[in-house]
Amino acid sequence: MSDVRVHRQRGKRGGKLKSLNKPQGPNLNNLIYPKRTNTVSCKNEKVTCATLNCRSAIRKDSFIGQILREEKIDFAILTETWFSDHKQHQFETSDLNQYGYKLSVTNRPNRIGGGIALTHRTTSNSRRISNGVTRSFEFGIWQLILKNITLHIMGVYRPPSLATNSQFVSDFSEFIENIVPQYSNLMIMGDFNLHIDDSSSVTADFKDSLFAMGLTQHVDFSTHIGGNILDLVITEATNGVEVLLCEPGTLVSDHYVVKVTLNVKKENILSKTFKTRSWRDVNEPALIQEFENIDIDTDDVDTYTKICRAPKPWFNENIVVLKRELRKAERLWTKYKEPEQLQTYKNLRNKYCHAIEREKTLTLSEKVSNSKGDSKKLYALVSELTGTKSENPMPSGISDSTLSDNFADYFMNKISKIRDSLHEFNKIQAN
Repeated sequence: MSDVRVHRQRGKRGGKLKSLNKPQGPNLNNLIYPKRTNTVSCKNEKVTCATLNCRSAIRKDSFIGQILREEKIDFAILTETWFSDHKQHQFETSDLNQYGYKLSVTNRPNRIGGGIALTHRTTSNSRRISNGVTRSFEFGIWQLILKNITLHIMGVYRPPSLATNSQFVSDFSEFIENIVPQYSNLMIMGDFNLHIDDSSSVTADFKDSLFAMGLTQHVDFSTHIGGNILDLVITEATNGVEVLLCEPGTLVSDHYVVKVTLNVKKENILSKTFKTRSWRDVNEPALIQEFENIDIDTDDVDTYTKICRAPKPWFNENIVVLKRELRKAERLWTKYKEPEQLQTYKNLRNKYCHAIEREKTLTLSEKVSNSKGDSKKLYALVSELTGTKSENPMPSGISDSTLSDNFADYFMNKISKIRDSLHEFNKIQAN
């Protein structure tokens, strides 16, 4: 029938005929395509952080600061810092508060030891929201703005002597119930001194309380030299912080550094439209002529700032050799886990820390001795070490001519005032 151009047809309501050979399906011409928006819902940022029980950051500040810079840590929670409010120079002049990092501390009141600190890159801003001591643990809460992302970091240190494990779990659960609803992108890090890897009822209660509040604990390896999991990293399961990697780092004290790589959601980012031009359509001779006619000495040249930090004067060749030996011993201990290698690593670590402390003391003592008799040079050295900047006493926002006129008027008026004040005294006549 198709050869004679006769097609099968069937009847349809209303007397109309419908061809059976017509293709069935939606008509794509009727689709309406929505406009694309320039708003990107979210963007992820990689952030690297760490937590460490340093058992006195006063003498290990150079070693810890070097680890932070080599591992490119964005921020870190330090416990058992042993800083004191009565000795502010200990943390103000610390390496953790210099050379690209800024330190914020919450010290144990009226007692020696303990303490929590947050150190972060100077390119980010922090604000301490709260700190204190409960019946069983010390805490500090900071707001950290890093890469245009707001994080809330809570540092925890639990001294074992304050309370039993069951009392700590009860106290921490009650405390955290009020903290979780208040802050977004919350991270809880620190030394809990709780064997999270055992099967006791206290550990089970602790894990159940975290699960009930929508919290996740990420450390699954030994953080103490004794083979226990004591340092924890806890995040909310539904917030914008995703833990990509949690791994052990360098053995600094009797605790390892716990290094964490985060994927943080960065929301409400607007995309921009740029115009481009194909290089094939460019007139090459005319472009070369334009470049030759450019005056490089004009003010239209873009400039950028690059941070160039001078090498530390006490970081000499002997320190470099000790550092290489320390890293070699650390790699051997990490690979084979032999007791002799651990002891070798600890000996080299102590030798390295003492060498840095000795060279730093000698260098600073030499600088102070060279400033003997020159108070201006000595004050400049103290300002350099403490990171303080002297304020310019001269008034700002005034031209040089106006400033000189003000000085002249001041001294002329001062002379007139002195003369006028002399008339108020009684004349003394000689006998």
